[in-house]
Amino acid sequence: MERNFVAMYLVDAQKCVMCWGCIPVCPADAIFQGKSSVLINPDLCDNCGLCEKVCPTGAIVNKDHSETARQSTPEENIIISEPDTVRECDVIIIGGGPGGLSAAYFASRAGFSVCVIERRKKFGIPVACAEGISTEGLTRVFEPKREWISTTIEGALIFSPDGEELFVDHPRAGFVLNRPKMESSIAEMAKDSGAEIFTSTQALKISGKNFAESVIAERNGEILKIYAKYFIGADGIGGISWRWAFPQKQIGLMDIETCAQVLLKTEEITENIPEFHWGSEIAPGGYAWVFPKGKNLANVGLGIVPSIAKNSPQEFFKNFIARRFSKYEIIERRDGIVPTTMRFKPPGRGNLLLVGDAALFTNSISGAGIDTALFSGKIVAEVIAEMHGQSSIKMLKEYDNRWKNSLGRQLDLYARLRDGILKLSDEEMNEIAGMLRRQLSGRKWTALNIPKIVRDIVFFNPKLLKIARHFL
Repeated sequence: MERNFVAMYLVDAQKCVMCWGCIPVCPADAIFQGKSSVLINPDLCDNCGLCEKVCPTGAIVNKDHSETARQSTPEENIIISEPDTVRECDVIIIGGGPGGLSAAYFASRAGFSVCVIERRKKFGIPVACAEGISTEGLTRVFEPKREWISTTIEGALIFSPDGEELFVDHPRAGFVLNRPKMESSIAEMAKDSGAEIFTSTQALKISGKNFAESVIAERNGEILKIYAKYFIGADGIGGISWRWAFPQKQIGLMDIETCAQVLLKTEEITENIPEFHWGSEIAPGGYAWVFPKGKNLANVGLGIVPSIAKNSPQEFFKNFIARRFSKYEIIERRDGIVPTTMRFKPPGRGNLLLVGDAALFTNSISGAGIDTALFSGKIVAEVIAEMHGQSSIKMLKEYDNRWKNSLGRQLDLYARLRDGILKLSDEEMNEIAGMLRRQLSGRKWTALNIPKIVRDIVFFNPKLLKIARHFL
């Protein structure tokens, strides 16, 4: 059976970057994943307009406002038919980003037969983040290979809303990654360990009610049905994994940041020193960043909270880049959406376990998520290996406990603090920046105790202390 969808709100497929952030925002559950963009079901759409507001690229517009979108909306079909191929394995992983590939490597190395379903043709493309990661965040999971690293981070420049700067001198603090090379390398490591990886393959449906039984996917017009014992959802915010695990979950506009970013070439950057710019005029609810990648290249972008921003991320980005740079060349756009809300507890349902952004395992203050994706992929594979044959309830509980006892508690605190941070005025941010200058400037750091710094900030500001006093 086939059905073409046309809706009041239309999607410009040329602008859609398939970040899927509009899917969990939709209160009517009317948006779903297509092959080349999101699609909107007109029978469910209530015309609320939240999808238009949250889209980081302006790809979703009201049909009365854009003839371009009407002409660009893809003619996609929903296909219900018997599968062409039926497969079976121990572990199915939906999504081949950092979390999914990490899980694939460690699960296959533990002796499980693993199938990875990835919609993209090439790993890590398009890049939709600043590619920064701390040294600890990467090395707790993998020993980095040289080709994974674009440049080493040796410190940071932090600009408060009043324009004052703080330089934190921290050699070997982290890395700016080459994500396509890193993800391709981990994929090869997983394949060498026995994993089977299906690229250019779109997961369409998870079958099963209380327990997942199979995944139906489409690859080059062929319908695949893959059965498994264990399922790992690594398909990010709005993917089919978390929609199956938490069908009633909706994310609000306060719970995400929409991001505008480019890969930029300029001589006006300091190699090895990323920049962070704060202020309501620069990026309301978020911040702007400059992450040098070497050879005069940098990831430059910003994230905003759409519910408190007066303009789109593109408008704020246009103003920031004009203010920060006088001469530059934009190589490519790298837009996306970051979840910044409390994680799923537990991170899954039945025999489907979620990792990375799909589990909302991100730092709600910084938006960072590569390190948590890699680490959660490793943990979930270890839990499956150690508890193979035990009940799914016990397995999910063990996974939840291990995450909570490793990074979960700290990330929970950040998620709670974020509500208070969003209420801080620029003047209060300037005061906090002054406190940090007194603490951090003028010395070389070999290791920063981030939890301690966060606690110092909390005790410095009464608004934040009121929120966090029960968790410190």
